Amino acid sequence: MNGMYTIFTIGLLLILATPIYSLRGVQQSKTPMSSLAHSFEPVYSNEGKYLNVAELLDACRDFSSVLRKIGQTTLARDFESNIRKAEALYNSAPSNQRQSL
Repeated sequence: MNGMYTIFTIGLLLILATPIYSLRGVQQSKTPMSSLAHSFEPVYSNEGKYLNVAELLDACRDFSSVLRKIGQTTLARDFESNIRKAEALYNSAPSNQRQSL
């Protein structure tokens, strides 16, 4: 069952992250999902060569918060567990390599 939640979460994350460039400059009403889309904007580097891992972890925390707001507490707990694992890996890497893990 956890595998299904993880697959669902990754799929949802990919769906939300895909149209980021099309959302820039567009005025939308504030919903949990619209604010979430904007939190993923800084994840992709300006040079387009890597993902900014620190920004990705922050955006994932925001995603977890939205999951809780829409009543997906079990999914949020599972996702938060995965975030902690990723943070542990991030924190164990030398600081000069953290930006582009």
